[in-house]
Amino acid sequence: MANGADDYNRAYKLMRAEGIEDELAFPTVMAIKDGQLTGFISTHISNDMIVAGPMVIRSGARRYWTLIRLIEHYENVMRSIGITSYIFSIDANDEKWTADIKELYGVDPYAEQEGRKFFVRNI
Repeated sequence: MANGADDYNRAYKLMRAEGIEDELAFPTVMAIKDGQLTGFISTHISNDMIVAGPMVIRSGARRYWTLIRLIEHYENVMRSIGITSYIFSIDANDEKWTADIKELYGVDPYAEQEGRKFFVRNI
């Protein structure tokens, strides 16, 4: 988990390298391999809702396994601080991820807005 300014600076640098601009907040969980940040998932609050994201995985990294491990650790941190659910979104046009989320978590999107499909994840 990110625990200092240096960790957050590494995350912002990775976001810029991947062409993403967003804000990061607690908790932010990071995947580090051989001393290099390969990905992270952060949190933001929107309309009094806990929203997971951004999630950034370095291009060329083992994306699927990094994604799964980041989500596992993110949910462990969320549970440890008393959070029982959160919201996340994916690109509305990504039917593969929509199907994967349905298979993995048994949930369908509850809303679609501005090109994003939104899901609630109960943990």
